[in-house]
Amino acid sequence: EQIRLAKAAYDEQHAKFTAAVKGYETNQLAKAQAAWESTALDSAVVWQTIEPTSVTSKHGATLQRQDDASWLATGKNEVSDVYTVEATVDAERISAVRLEVLPDKSLVKQGPGRADNGNFVLTTFRLAASPASDEQAPTPIELTTAKADFSQNDWQVEKAINNDPADGWAVSPEFGKRHVAVFEAKEAAGF
Repeated sequence: EQIRLAKAAYDEQHAKFTAAVKGYETNQLAKAQAAWESTALDSAVVWQTIEPTSVTSKHGATLQRQDDASWLATGKNEVSDVYTVEATVDAERISAVRLEVLPDKSLVKQGPGRADNGNFVLTTFRLAASPASDEQAPTPIELTTAKADFSQNDWQVEKAINNDPADGWAVSPEFGKRHVAVFEAKEAAGF
Protein backbone atom coordinates (compact mmCIF):
# COMPACT_ATOMS: atom_id res chain seq x y z
CA GLU A 1 0.00 0.00 0.00
CA GLN A 2 2.88 2.39 0.82
CA ILE A 3 4.42 1.84 -2.60
CA ARG A 4 1.09 2.46 -4.34
CA LEU A 5 0.60 5.74 -2.43
CA ALA A 6 4.18 6.87 -3.10
CA LYS A 7 3.79 6.05 -6.80
CA ALA A 8 0.51 8.00 -6.96
CA ALA A 9 2.18 11.04 -5.33
CA TYR A 10 5.11 10.75 -7.74
CA ASP A 11 2.80 10.46 -10.77
CA GLU A 12 0.89 13.57 -9.66
CA GLN A 13 4.11 15.64 -9.33
CA HIS A 14 5.63 14.18 -12.52
CA ALA A 15 2.50 15.05 -14.51
CA LYS A 16 3.13 18.76 -13.80
CA PHE A 17 6.64 18.53 -15.27
CA THR A 18 5.45 16.53 -18.27
CA ALA A 19 2.72 19.12 -18.92
CA ALA A 20 5.26 21.97 -18.65
CA VAL A 21 7.59 20.30 -21.17
CA LYS A 22 4.71 19.60 -23.56
CA GLY A 23 3.51 23.21 -23.21
CA TYR A 24 7.00 24.52 -24.01
CA GLU A 25 7.34 22.22 -27.01
CA THR A 26 3.91 23.26 -28.30
CA ASN A 27 4.03 27.01 -27.63
CA GLN A 28 7.66 28.17 -27.42
CA LEU A 29 10.08 25.68 -28.95
CA ALA A 30 9.37 26.59 -32.59
CA LYS A 31 9.96 30.31 -31.87
CA ALA A 32 13.16 29.60 -29.94
CA GLN A 33 14.41 27.30 -32.73
CA ALA A 34 13.67 29.92 -35.41
CA ALA A 35 15.46 32.62 -33.39
CA TRP A 36 18.50 30.40 -32.90
CA GLU A 37 18.59 29.42 -36.58
CA SER A 38 18.53 33.05 -37.73
CA THR A 39 21.50 33.96 -35.54
CA ALA A 40 23.38 30.74 -36.32
CA LEU A 41 23.10 31.35 -40.07
CA ASP A 42 24.33 34.93 -39.71
CA SER A 43 27.46 33.82 -37.88
CA ALA A 44 28.11 30.60 -39.78
CA VAL A 45 31.62 29.96 -41.05
CA VAL A 46 31.72 29.12 -44.74
CA TRP A 47 34.80 27.19 -45.83
CA GLN A 48 35.86 27.29 -49.46
CA THR A 49 38.07 24.51 -50.75
CA ILE A 50 40.83 25.97 -52.87
CA GLU A 51 42.11 24.52 -56.11
CA PRO A 52 45.83 25.38 -56.13
CA THR A 53 47.36 26.86 -59.25
CA SER A 54 50.80 25.83 -58.01
CA VAL A 55 52.08 23.44 -55.32
CA THR A 56 55.85 23.22 -54.90
CA SER A 57 58.50 21.73 -52.62
CA LYS A 58 61.67 23.73 -52.02
CA HIS A 59 63.79 20.59 -51.54
CA GLY A 60 62.52 18.31 -54.28
CA ALA A 61 59.60 16.33 -52.86
CA THR A 62 57.02 15.33 -55.43
CA LEU A 63 53.58 16.73 -54.60
CA GLN A 64 50.87 14.70 -56.30
CA ARG A 65 47.22 15.71 -56.54
CA GLN A 66 44.94 12.89 -55.37
CA ASP A 67 41.47 11.99 -56.61
CA ASP A 68 39.90 13.60 -53.52
CA ALA A 69 41.69 16.92 -54.37
CA SER A 70 44.20 16.50 -51.53
CA TRP A 71 47.96 16.53 -52.17
CA LEU A 72 50.38 13.73 -51.25
CA ALA A 73 54.11 14.33 -50.75
CA THR A 74 56.25 11.51 -52.14
CA GLY A 75 59.78 11.04 -53.41
CA LYS A 76 62.66 12.97 -51.88
CA ASN A 77 62.15 13.29 -48.11
CA GLU A 78 64.45 15.86 -46.53
CA VAL A 79 64.50 16.45 -42.77
CA SER A 80 63.11 19.93 -43.46
CA ASP A 81 61.17 21.17 -46.46
CA VAL A 82 59.10 24.17 -47.48
CA TYR A 83 55.81 23.62 -49.30
CA THR A 84 54.31 26.57 -51.15
CA VAL A 85 50.69 26.53 -52.23
CA GLU A 86 49.38 29.24 -54.54
CA ALA A 87 45.73 29.62 -55.44
CA THR A 88 43.28 32.13 -56.81
CA VAL A 89 40.44 32.49 -54.36
CA ASP A 90 37.10 33.96 -55.33
CA ALA A 91 36.33 35.61 -52.01
CA GLU A 92 36.12 39.20 -50.89
CA ARG A 93 37.04 38.34 -47.32
CA ILE A 94 39.43 35.70 -45.98
CA SER A 95 39.61 35.52 -42.21
CA ALA A 96 41.04 32.04 -41.64
CA VAL A 97 42.67 29.07 -43.32
CA ARG A 98 41.92 25.46 -42.44
CA LEU A 99 44.68 22.94 -43.01
CA GLU A 100 43.83 19.25 -43.02
CA VAL A 101 46.58 16.65 -42.72
CA LEU A 102 45.40 13.27 -43.93
CA PRO A 103 46.53 9.69 -43.45
CA ASP A 104 47.60 7.64 -46.46
CA LYS A 105 48.38 3.95 -46.81
CA SER A 106 51.70 4.76 -48.52
CA LEU A 107 53.04 6.59 -45.42
CA VAL A 108 54.74 5.03 -42.38
CA LYS A 109 51.98 4.23 -39.83
CA GLN A 110 49.69 5.82 -42.47
CA GLY A 111 51.14 9.24 -41.55
CA PRO A 112 49.91 11.86 -41.78
CA GLY A 113 53.58 12.85 -41.73
CA ARG A 114 56.59 11.51 -43.59
CA ALA A 115 58.87 11.02 -40.57
CA ASP A 116 60.06 7.51 -39.66
CA ASN A 117 57.32 7.30 -37.00
CA GLY A 118 54.49 8.81 -39.12
CA ASN A 119 54.71 12.23 -37.47
CA PHE A 120 55.44 15.70 -38.86
CA VAL A 121 56.37 19.07 -37.39
CA LEU A 122 54.82 22.13 -38.99
CA THR A 123 57.32 24.74 -37.83
CA THR A 124 56.01 27.75 -39.73
CA PHE A 125 52.68 28.50 -41.35
CA ARG A 126 52.43 31.76 -43.30
CA LEU A 127 49.76 33.38 -45.43
CA ALA A 128 49.99 36.21 -47.95
CA ALA A 129 47.51 37.68 -50.44
CA SER A 130 47.32 40.06 -53.36
CA PRO A 131 44.71 41.02 -55.93
CA ALA A 132 44.65 38.60 -58.86
CA SER A 133 45.31 41.47 -61.27
CA ASP A 134 48.33 42.73 -59.30
CA GLU A 135 51.84 41.65 -60.31
CA GLN A 136 53.54 42.86 -57.12
CA ALA A 137 54.54 40.59 -54.25
CA PRO A 138 51.70 39.39 -52.00
CA THR A 139 51.17 41.17 -48.69
CA PRO A 140 51.75 39.03 -45.58
CA ILE A 141 48.65 38.41 -43.47
CA GLU A 142 49.25 38.37 -39.73
CA LEU A 143 47.93 35.19 -38.12
CA THR A 144 47.05 35.57 -34.44
CA THR A 145 45.17 32.43 -33.47
CA ALA A 146 45.74 28.77 -34.20
CA LYS A 147 43.56 25.86 -33.07
CA ALA A 148 43.74 22.15 -33.82
CA ASP A 149 41.74 19.05 -33.07
CA PHE A 150 44.86 17.53 -31.51
CA SER A 151 48.38 18.69 -30.62
CA GLN A 152 51.27 16.65 -29.30
CA ASN A 153 52.52 17.59 -25.80
CA ASP A 154 54.89 20.57 -26.09
CA TRP A 155 54.15 20.83 -29.85
CA GLN A 156 50.92 22.85 -29.82
CA VAL A 157 49.54 24.23 -33.08
CA GLU A 158 50.03 27.83 -31.84
CA LYS A 159 53.77 27.28 -32.24
CA ALA A 160 53.34 27.07 -36.02
CA ILE A 161 52.58 30.82 -36.16
CA ASN A 162 55.24 32.09 -33.77
CA ASN A 163 58.68 33.22 -34.94
CA ASP A 164 60.67 30.29 -33.59
CA PRO A 165 61.68 27.77 -36.28
CA ALA A 166 62.83 25.34 -33.54
CA ASP A 167 59.27 24.44 -32.50
CA GLY A 168 55.95 23.80 -34.23
CA TRP A 169 52.83 21.64 -34.45
CA ALA A 170 53.05 17.84 -34.25
CA VAL A 171 50.54 15.05 -33.56
CA SER A 172 52.32 12.13 -31.84
CA PRO A 173 50.95 9.60 -30.90
CA GLU A 174 47.82 10.24 -33.00
CA PHE A 175 49.15 8.67 -36.21
CA GLY A 176 47.07 7.28 -39.07
CA LYS A 177 44.32 9.83 -38.44
CA ARG A 178 43.04 13.01 -40.06
CA HIS A 179 43.91 16.17 -38.14
CA VAL A 180 42.70 19.71 -38.67
CA ALA A 181 44.25 23.06 -37.81
CA VAL A 182 42.64 26.47 -38.25
CA PHE A 183 44.75 29.60 -38.51
CA GLU A 184 42.90 32.88 -37.97
CA ALA A 185 43.99 36.25 -39.32
CA LYS A 186 44.28 39.34 -37.15
CA GLU A 187 42.25 41.19 -39.78
CA ALA A 188 40.31 39.71 -42.68
CA ALA A 189 42.01 40.09 -46.06
CA GLY A 190 40.35 40.42 -49.42
CA PHE A 191 40.23 42.35 -52.63
